[in-house]
Amino acid sequence: MNEYVLKVLRKSKKVISLEEIIEKVKNRYLKDNPDKTNLSEDDILEIMGIVEDLEKNYEIIRIGDGFKLLRNTSFHKGKFTFDSKGAKVIEDNSYINDFGDLVINKTEFRVSRDGYNGAHSGDLVLVNVEGSGKKSNNIVYTVLEDRLGDLYGEVFKDEYGFYMKPVDKTLSDVRIILNEEQVDHSQLVVGDRLKVKVNNNSGYSNVYTCRVLRKLAHKDSPDNEIRWEALKYGMDDDFSEESLQQVKDTPTKVLPMDKVGREDYTDEETFTIDGADTKDMDDALSCKRLENGNFLLRVHIADVAHYVKAGSALDLDAYRKGTSTYAGGKVIPMLPHEISNGICSLNPDEERLTITCNMEIDNDGNVVNHRIVKGVIKSNLKMSYDKVNDILKNDVVDPQYAPHVKTLKTLEQLSYILRKKRLKHNAIEFGTGDKELKYDKDGYVIGSYERINDIAEDLIEECMIAANVTVAKHLSNNGFPCLYRVHDTPNDEKIGDLIHLMNIAGHRYNKYDAEECCSNPRNLRDLISYIKNNTGHLAGVLLNRAIRGMSKAKYSPINIGHYGLGEPYYCHFTSPIRRYPDLVIHRLIYQNIFHENVGKKITPVNLIEIGEHTSKKERAADDVERAVFGLRSAQYMKDHVGEEYMGTVVEVGENGLRVALDGSAIEGSIRLKDLDGKHYHFEEETMSLTSEVDNYHFGDRLKLVCMDNKDVISQHATDEERMEYDNYIKTRPKVDNKVVYFSVKKDDNNAKGRGRTLKKSA
Repeated sequence: MNEYVLKVLRKSKKVISLEEIIEKVKNRYLKDNPDKTNLSEDDILEIMGIVEDLEKNYEIIRIGDGFKLLRNTSFHKGKFTFDSKGAKVIEDNSYINDFGDLVINKTEFRVSRDGYNGAHSGDLVLVNVEGSGKKSNNIVYTVLEDRLGDLYGEVFKDEYGFYMKPVDKTLSDVRIILNEEQVDHSQLVVGDRLKVKVNNNSGYSNVYTCRVLRKLAHKDSPDNEIRWEALKYGMDDDFSEESLQQVKDTPTKVLPMDKVGREDYTDEETFTIDGADTKDMDDALSCKRLENGNFLLRVHIADVAHYVKAGSALDLDAYRKGTSTYAGGKVIPMLPHEISNGICSLNPDEERLTITCNMEIDNDGNVVNHRIVKGVIKSNLKMSYDKVNDILKNDVVDPQYAPHVKTLKTLEQLSYILRKKRLKHNAIEFGTGDKELKYDKDGYVIGSYERINDIAEDLIEECMIAANVTVAKHLSNNGFPCLYRVHDTPNDEKIGDLIHLMNIAGHRYNKYDAEECCSNPRNLRDLISYIKNNTGHLAGVLLNRAIRGMSKAKYSPINIGHYGLGEPYYCHFTSPIRRYPDLVIHRLIYQNIFHENVGKKITPVNLIEIGEHTSKKERAADDVERAVFGLRSAQYMKDHVGEEYMGTVVEVGENGLRVALDGSAIEGSIRLKDLDGKHYHFEEETMSLTSEVDNYHFGDRLKLVCMDNKDVISQHATDEERMEYDNYIKTRPKVDNKVVYFSVKKDDNNAKGRGRTLKKSA
């Protein structure tokens, strides 16, 4: 009956009632079935059920007493969201064609501020589209599915009583009423932070009632800071009650029945290599030379898919999070610790289930044979990067590592071959260490350091890349769906800006222009090499600019290759404990290679939404890391107010300068009021600020003085100016407590210099 109902609705250009639908379906049905004389009662009930399902799925909409097929109206169904240009509704009608190819079919409808109609970011809405192009007038007609459910927020109070404002910035206009029936007001303090479940609209626009689920720490609690920064970007540390119950029901050891049908690697030399403090180890290695001279590399990855079933409560929580978030020396895990650090962590001397990628690799780095199988391992040892580097660089061997030295050196040989092959195929390497903050056990900054990948880190990276490439190729070459990790060509405008910056800083690069650098990886590598070898103290700054000029890698079922790695096929397979896309790849392996059911079948259309969601969550996790980095930097520098530093101007704007301290991960701002001179002119072309007194350029070397970020005032201010400033700060907007502020130290022995080290004061 379903096709009969759809045919009737497709033919009807006007609103059609349920009775009319039944009558028209009857006429068509009886015509095709001459042996029938009438519709049965069950037939009528089936038609009514089909109409109800179509309405629930928003394929038809109710208008008055009748229905109309959505595509025959001016309405479009889509997700309400925001970007840098404002609000829009994204309609997704992607599908798989008769040849099995994924066809992307998405349309965006811009919505002006007065057309939101109470919609919030993430809502499923009907948008009424009138007109086209610049004359279009798109208005949210109704919200089909309200994303408001569980929300986090901070408690405020006004003349009407206590209320909560959501931490999510896209919900800034939402007000959550805290009724006394839901929370004891005597136990409530302004600044408390809560998790609530939104119940319903109170009858007023954007005003909701709620049920309090959890009371978090007060806003002034130091233990709450990292969590709160994460919540601002939609990254929470909660798991549902159903997930926690599922954890309790998960075995803590591998059961005999779970080993059936798996290849047994428990007697094979196997170990993990991670940071010394790592607790969630999802990859282990085995490696040896074969008689034919090739390498046999086994990359064993924790079989998370065996324990976290698709559609389960744990899976839904993991999908919502998308990734584990690492910030301030803390981790907000994608999966509960009992899973991530327990049964799915490849801990030494414990049997663990794996999906193992076996690769035979020749001496040119080519994978000549491979097998992807279900396995069971027992790791011999949890190794650390530092101790492996001691062995491979200095022949300093920890007694526990002694039985594995030969294998480590075999892996070192293999990783060198793999890396050489990648670079030959135009992989891009920036070769710069990341400056990072060093945290104590409570997550507070005690200094900074430069994290440089050494032999052990490179060894693991090459083995993981080899496995990721092999799995992606296998899925693709066999016509199976895959969630690729894709990376587009660089942004030629940003690379052009980089070359321009180099030129104005006195480092002229004329060999290739921006377009030539972006179109050919070899040319981009030449630019990077020039920066490393010719730009002195600016090399780190310029390399970071080059990195920012690269496209952002993302997840997609449509393969465009990975530009940065120089690989035409690439996916993320090796970290299913902390990345949801890796877990999806494992399920695709189960579904298409092992031919086993792991829940609902994953199709390319499913992978579109998964790819977009997990890419967004990955960016959110990066935002959290940056926000916490700024927060902890500012806290650390509060203990160094008044101290002098050397630094480099890395940004110039109309509101001031941004500077990076020498030998440190700390960056900070210098506002115009903290520079000499009353009127500065910003010139974008030369990236400079000039006044009647002084001028500042990108790349300038400065002696800096750290200032208190809550009482920022120029050290050159007069007493009268300081009094005015004292009055001003009583009513001023709050200064961002994630920003470190500096002023410029001036004396006769310290002249500002461009591209050279300054003399220190006597």
